[in-house]
Amino acid sequence: MVPTVRILSDDEVRLMHTRALDVLRKVGIRYESRRCLELLEAEGQRVDYDSGIAWLEPDLVERCIRSTPRVITLAGRNPGHDMLLDGTRLRITTNGQGTFTQDHRTGERRQGCVKDLRDSTKVGHHLDVVDYVWPMVVPFDVPGESRVLHEMYHAFAMTSKHVQHEIQLPEHVPFALEMLEVLPAARRSCAAARCTRSSPARSRPCSTSRRWPSSASISRGPAFRSWSGRCR
Repeated sequence: MVPTVRILSDDEVRLMHTRALDVLRKVGIRYESRRCLELLEAEGQRVDYDSGIAWLEPDLVERCIRSTPRVITLAGRNPGHDMLLDGTRLRITTNGQGTFTQDHRTGERRQGCVKDLRDSTKVGHHLDVVDYVWPMVVPFDVPGESRVLHEMYHAFAMTSKHVQHEIQLPEHVPFALEMLEVLPAARRSCAAARCTRSSPARSRPCSTSRRWPSSASISRGPAFRSWSGRCR
């Protein structure tokens, strides 16, 4: 028997959902992307181009929620590491993108490097309790403007588990997709990008201006899933 933990009751979940809809409708979200504002305005939402704020009506939010698959598979390059996300269990990952490393040999606290990234990813790969990998170390021995791409490359090199990462600039997207195309399992959903929201409610352009493959194209092109997450 698998133990379960229930933190919120059904009534509390419904209350949180209702309150969230109220915030989206009354307070809105600031979008740092004109394209997003144009798309929302075309769907009948009230937008202010000067402030970048859009106010989302509950019916649009509910319609988007209904269109989202209830069960998805986040695949690894090795099918043995596939994760079925169906709400029946929690999945565990490594924490991501630490800016400092404590050298296990000397005890020194220093900035991370590529070797630290590769070593820590290898550890995450071999720990059975870790379901998928988020690159754990920011390598400071590569160019800063392309650092996230280096992180992706070295993560894929050291694990065949599913990899979660972030894309910080729209310009990075073609390079990330090209990287996925050359993987042996390029037709599987072996990578995911988290799109975070800042507080107060703000959507950054690096999260919303990207042109990810549609669900239809995922089956015939490099499989790259994106989802919205909560900022830490």
